[in-house]
Amino acid sequence: MYKKIQLLLSMSLLFFICMLPLANVHAISDEWGVAVHLGHNGAGGTSLNYITINGSNYRTKIILAHDEIDNAENVNSMLERASLEGTVAAAFVGTYFTPYDGSNITEGFLLQDGKVINPKWFDSYLVFTNDKEWRIMDRHEMGRLGYENLMTVVAADPRIIRDGQKSLEQSNGITSEDMTRTHQRTLVGVRTDGSLLIAEGATNYDRAADTLLALGCVDAMAVDGGASSFLYANGKTIQQAGRNLNNIVVVYEDAPESSLSSPGDFTAAEQSTALNAIPIASTVYINGEDIAFNAYTIEGANYFKIRDLAYAINHTNKQFSVGYDELSQAITLTSGQPYEPDGSEMVLGDGSAKVASLNANINIAMDNTSVDIIAYLIEGSNYVRLRDIMRLLDIGVGYDEVTRNITIDTSLQYIE
Repeated sequence: MYKKIQLLLSMSLLFFICMLPLANVHAISDEWGVAVHLGHNGAGGTSLNYITINGSNYRTKIILAHDEIDNAENVNSMLERASLEGTVAAAFVGTYFTPYDGSNITEGFLLQDGKVINPKWFDSYLVFTNDKEWRIMDRHEMGRLGYENLMTVVAADPRIIRDGQKSLEQSNGITSEDMTRTHQRTLVGVRTDGSLLIAEGATNYDRAADTLLALGCVDAMAVDGGASSFLYANGKTIQQAGRNLNNIVVVYEDAPESSLSSPGDFTAAEQSTALNAIPIASTVYINGEDIAFNAYTIEGANYFKIRDLAYAINHTNKQFSVGYDELSQAITLTSGQPYEPDGSEMVLGDGSAKVASLNANINIAMDNTSVDIIAYLIEGSNYVRLRDIMRLLDIGVGYDEVTRNITIDTSLQYIE
């Protein structure tokens, strides 16, 4: 009888402990320069586990699956590799990828130590600067900081809090239904004290925004979720990923001197996001006519000058004009309007490779609507990915693997 009562008391105590909130539980000493606090919030009809990270002497790093983009790996294996570089205080899932067809394509922008890992734009960016400040920013805000001043950047969507106000921003295919649909989510927010809050749980973006506001966040956004939701802190997995992951963000307790260097300590090559631009080896046909372009291949994609493309398809059913709006500081493209040459078009290069630098500050508007296009600066001119422009203009574009010819047909619709 005594043992039965003792067992019941133990079970009751265990139940009581399990029902206690986890808020403000220190598990890593502030002496290390980083504090990770665990918490739980069940208010407002939603239940979120969360951690907050603050301090001044720690570093962050993006861990890629098998150390490359467009891949997937068991998250425990990724953590094990990450631990070889220092003591892991926390880790969470990063940007989106496409796991369903096995391609594992990395979908969002990633930057580490001033260098762009994956130049694919989203609307919202989680930024950790070399000055140890967490920020959530738009693309152009992030670009103005200067890549050399950034330690880690992860892009994703949607933004749910902006400047202390709920702001459910639909972008990149996210609909109003998505905002109210309950699903496993991972969210990041910057609080008034500058600390980072990472939360996970089954919720929708609307309720999550209310909860994060109540927890002191002034800016917040989502990162990858669903079966990709992952959160780790203080040696324990809070939310285990339901599949292999493409990328995670790791927060290290220790901060080696290399991660604390001022921008002046980096070499010019380290500050640069430069890539090698190789003259295209393809013949380009527009509506059956062989046209010579000064175009380049950068990391496997073909890049052309906007004005060259506008010139080449002028006076067709898909013509477009190119201008510049001083007020918005945007390059403006207007479909259906004739292009007016300025004399810079169709100038052929010398056939040699060039240095291409990612232009994060470019602002392009198509028919008065801002569009996200990857652009590189080559010898002072903006080069954009051919398929991005063809998609905007709904122009058919093809590639022959045998002849290596690129075909552009303004009578056809664009197909991915």
